[in-house]
Amino acid sequence: MIDVREIIALSIYKTDYIYPMLKDAVKCAIYDVIFSRTVLEGKQSARISYTTFALLIGCSTSTVKNAIRELVLDGFVRIVGSHYSRTANEYALNLKIPDALRPTQPGQRLPYKTVDEVISGKTTEKRYVLTAEGEAVINAIKSGMSDYERKLYEKKAIDELMIEGVEITDETIDRKITEILLRNFSSEKRNRYVICKQ
Repeated sequence: MIDVREIIALSIYKTDYIYPMLKDAVKCAIYDVIFSRTVLEGKQSARISYTTFALLIGCSTSTVKNAIRELVLDGFVRIVGSHYSRTANEYALNLKIPDALRPTQPGQRLPYKTVDEVISGKTTEKRYVLTAEGEAVINAIKSGMSDYERKLYEKKAIDELMIEGVEITDETIDRKITEILLRNFSSEKRNRYVICKQ
């Protein structure tokens, strides 16, 4: 059985840690093909031909061969089992999240979860405690929304909750809408309306 939490953590580790080390679009694409045919399918290795790589990535087989050779030499990919020049090689990834992972928060990851958050199972949901005036203002805005506006805010809230890995309920959707509304306020208004953020 595939552990979804582990797959999410490995996916984040791949994009945020492995790809910056590869520093090459072709290598990243090859790595991704192997990842999708091994990790995402719950397999240790996958047999893939140079031609298949080339078709999926959109480059020549010679470019694929050179990139794979470098991936193998640098220890990111392993060729497993017996292989011959006229058949597809079987590939596996040397993919393991280190125990002591240096914290990182690249710009493209915000507001997505980090590897540590996925592994620990902690959620990133923000909870705002509003002043009486803040509650009155937020409630007035919510009650003044048209059905169309409400649906737009609900969709945005659900999208963000899914990304953050927070359970989607009427309560969490409503809290997320509050957060979205507060983000549109000036810092001066936020300071006036919010007691604290948990």
